[in-house]
Amino acid sequence: MYILDTSAVRGISRVKLEAAKKSLDPAISPLTFYELLCHLDEVDGDKTFARQKGHVMKCQIPRILHDPFAYHVITVGAVHVANPSRFEDPGIITQLMEKLGEAKSLDEFYSATVSYSDGTNAKCRDVVARVRKVLDAEEKKYIKHLGAIRSELLAIYSNCASTGITPQELGEYLAASLKTMIAGYRDKDGISDDCLEIKVVSSMYMHLGYDAVRTAKYLQVAHTQGCTFKPDPNDCEDSYIAIYLELFNRDVLVTEDLGSRNALNVTKEAFRLFFKGAFQIESQVISNKEFEDSIQN
Repeated sequence: MYILDTSAVRGISRVKLEAAKKSLDPAISPLTFYELLCHLDEVDGDKTFARQKGHVMKCQIPRILHDPFAYHVITVGAVHVANPSRFEDPGIITQLMEKLGEAKSLDEFYSATVSYSDGTNAKCRDVVARVRKVLDAEEKKYIKHLGAIRSELLAIYSNCASTGITPQELGEYLAASLKTMIAGYRDKDGISDDCLEIKVVSSMYMHLGYDAVRTAKYLQVAHTQGCTFKPDPNDCEDSYIAIYLELFNRDVLVTEDLGSRNALNVTKEAFRLFFKGAFQIESQVISNKEFEDSIQN
């Protein structure tokens, strides 16, 4: 599976994506679709409705995955702990793309109606407004989450603001975090799967590592520049998309974001060092060009 983030969908042509679908397995998160959808009304200069619509409609080509956390609970066998609404995205997104494909203007799209699984209907305008609120709330929650990681890192590695976090320290921190998560599944959710530990590690290692590496970076920036700890809200989408990148699956994240590629590669290196190469990492992080080069003509 090749997971395309927002920068990949924007940067790779429709022709290339269609060619990729013939030989590869491109997929996107609902977050990527929603991020593009929320920019649909940004019309200025060369940003016409047709151009913005074109970016969104490219999402018809790859598979639409479940919400990242829904994907995670499916992976670890904990579907019962997730809100059922987390599994609605593929169906709603399919309807939104159908309505957008038919629309000749933004107003025409906004006036169209989609249906939820419970039978309720909603105007596309209202769906987009709700999506914006949800994404904004998630970013605020994410920034708060990184603040908690900041406190944890400073409590364990007091010099991390000035020296950064070493791969060995990152491996130790992630091992402790995963141990707590696994225990929580066994205790509260009653999962008795003997493979639970390896499933949780595979599913969450890259996500947790991304958050820790980015937090350490923002700590260093604040220390070096004498400013406040101020993470970039845009990291939220990248962090959540990393949940799809299972450590032991041959899945590939395609992104032009250098910060994301670096954070995830550092996370992989921390895993190799901590476990002394005992496990084979299968997942990869590549650029748009590397993705295009892998397409079989």
